[in-house]
Amino acid sequence: MRRTRTPRRSTVALSLAAALAATALAPTAGLADDTARPASATDTLRGVAPLDLEVGVAVAGGGHHLEMPYPDPFPNDVVYRSHLAREFSSLTPENHLKWEFVHPEQGTYNLAPAEAIVEFAEANGQVVRGHTLLWHSQNPLWLEEGDFTPDELRGILREHILTVVGHFAGRIQQWDVANEIFTGEGEFREENIWIRNLGPGIIADAFRWAHEADPDALLFFNDYSVESINAKSTAYYELAQQLLDEGVPVDGFGAQGHLGIQWGFPGDLQANLERFDALGLETAITEVDVRMVLDDTGRPTPAQLARQADDYRRTLQACLNVEGCRSYTIWGWSDRYSWVPVFFPDQGAATVTFEDFSRKPAYYALHRTLLDSLPGYPDVPAGAHEANIRALSRDGIVAGFRDGTFRPASSLTRGQLATLLAQAAGLDTTGTTTRFTDVAGTQHEGAIAALVAAGVVDGYRDHTFRPGATINRAQLATMLANWLELDDVDTGPFTDLTPTHAGAINALYGANVVFGTTATTFSPNQPVRRDQAASLVSRARVLTD
Repeated sequence: MRRTRTPRRSTVALSLAAALAATALAPTAGLADDTARPASATDTLRGVAPLDLEVGVAVAGGGHHLEMPYPDPFPNDVVYRSHLAREFSSLTPENHLKWEFVHPEQGTYNLAPAEAIVEFAEANGQVVRGHTLLWHSQNPLWLEEGDFTPDELRGILREHILTVVGHFAGRIQQWDVANEIFTGEGEFREENIWIRNLGPGIIADAFRWAHEADPDALLFFNDYSVESINAKSTAYYELAQQLLDEGVPVDGFGAQGHLGIQWGFPGDLQANLERFDALGLETAITEVDVRMVLDDTGRPTPAQLARQADDYRRTLQACLNVEGCRSYTIWGWSDRYSWVPVFFPDQGAATVTFEDFSRKPAYYALHRTLLDSLPGYPDVPAGAHEANIRALSRDGIVAGFRDGTFRPASSLTRGQLATLLAQAAGLDTTGTTTRFTDVAGTQHEGAIAALVAAGVVDGYRDHTFRPGATINRAQLATMLANWLELDDVDTGPFTDLTPTHAGAINALYGANVVFGTTATTFSPNQPVRRDQAASLVSRARVLTD
């Protein structure tokens, strides 16, 4: 059964020659709780991802973590959770939905830990991948050692799928239904209790039952060592073809991406994903990590980190290059909680951050690759404003000029800022206003009317708005503070402010939205550039999410 796929969305550039206003990026603010975010959303992976790509991570907890000399990570490490909230748009429970954890005794389900992750994802605007339903590993002893007839086993699997998938119906985007069902030679795994006792036909039934439990969930095959075109991935390709022809609700194929720098990179990863894409299936990179053999110090060398970064980059780029690859997940955020050294004692350092959550070159490689996938302009250099301009272009809030440039150093007018703020706030810009004598019929009238109605902007005493006048930093700050509904703050670090704008500027400074031109000066009369505006609005949007 082939479902209709939504085409990969491209950013629609609005016909605004609109401009924006702000300051450069600042260091990420300290995190206080689960939903704390950096001062700029573009300082995260999710903040620079294309609109149709979920960037995900495995949520550490359960499984081997319960035997480690630290508390179970997800329920206990607040700082870790805050990183998950801000960096990712998709979460995969690492162990919480595996049989031994979620179904520890016959007739007994332990759904609360996975429920906590799903609730966390919902609170942070994230989707969830469910992992996994039919697998040969991490099954409870009552199942593996039980004396069940084939009919009883079939009933147990059906009940499990209907119970677990049904519990999260409408809340989990994708499920790994059949996980690691083939050997490296492309034969069905005999150690899989379901295939061994019920035959390969049980795979189609598992997909049907999952679809019955949640018709909206996307249902995937998932495996390791299937990144290349080889016997194992070809077995999946042929089985997917067969099941689709039979009308089985198979929606996707996931390549895990457990790599090591001691091995060659699967250079045909993109070609492999493309053949599944041609079947009408979605594809995903589901469990990426890149491990390495460490010396006695236990620390990776610069050369190892560089190779690791390149492998991460290449997996992500392969996904970005394939129309139906909509999900890219790394298998762990920090070496602190990585599974690799537990199962491979001489190897490790497989994730994109060190044990203290500091970022490795691999993190920056992913961030740069995502950023490069967004709309850009040839006259916007790499640096503080680039990510913000690209992200706002992705979201249809800003656009360049007809010649393809952005003109980042150009000054911003009051009318352009009004259009920008109305777009960023999602206001209806089809109205008109008679409040100002110089606005009717201009390209910015609808935006100005919307902002007037929202109490964001005001004009001059002579009943003009002066949409073509250059806007300065003080006027911009006042509009932003009104948009964000910030209360005036009496004190701040700047010595060059007038009473008219001081309260708004101090409030924005306290919210990490604006900064001075020096430690004690704000330069309120300085004209605002388009690139500065993009960064400021990007920072302000974080407070509105």
